[in-house]
Amino acid sequence: MVDLSIFVTAIILGINGAMIPGPLMALIISETLQHGKKEGMKVAIIPFVTDLPIIFLAIFFLSNLSNMFIGGLSLLGGLFLGYMAIQNIVYKKVEISIKKVKPQSFKKAIITQYLNPNMYIFWITIGVPIILGTKSFLLGFLFVVLELGTFVISNFIFIHFINKSRSLLKSKYFVYTIRFLGLFLMVFSIKLLIKGISLV
Repeated sequence: MVDLSIFVTAIILGINGAMIPGPLMALIISETLQHGKKEGMKVAIIPFVTDLPIIFLAIFFLSNLSNMFIGGLSLLGGLFLGYMAIQNIVYKKVEISIKKVKPQSFKKAIITQYLNPNMYIFWITIGVPIILGTKSFLLGFLFVVLELGTFVISNFIFIHFINKSRSLLKSKYFVYTIRFLGLFLMVFSIKLLIKGISLV
């Protein structure tokens, strides 16, 4: 019987990933506000371009490692998720600098994502250990597609709302949503720490 929790995990991580304040969120907001919804969406889909090579490389290098090493990575992943959860919980407001420049959203998104250490840390310490834990190519593949797909769709919805109303970014409801998602991240952080301890 298929463990449906892997799909729930992918969806929750995808939504949280989209709503975590950071370089990619800042670029999505700035491109949307400067150049419109279309440019913001170009940024939002970039993980399908940038993350997949990192995932494949991480699977290649980590697939033959011992459970103890994978457990160590899970502990690091749990700590990283805990750090992101705290960042969300204490979130106040987003500060975006708007400059009138030529739209190069796709190019800027690729550079931003590859220079973003969070992508590497997430997949090496959280995403790929989860994929390897499924012990199934199909389940691992579905996890990646669902996590990235949820990330992109969540950002599309986010882009739609900030394109309609710029005041959303300063809304207390937006701040509360970010903080609430931080609580979900904290739960996953604890789960990863427990899994890491059991493997080590």
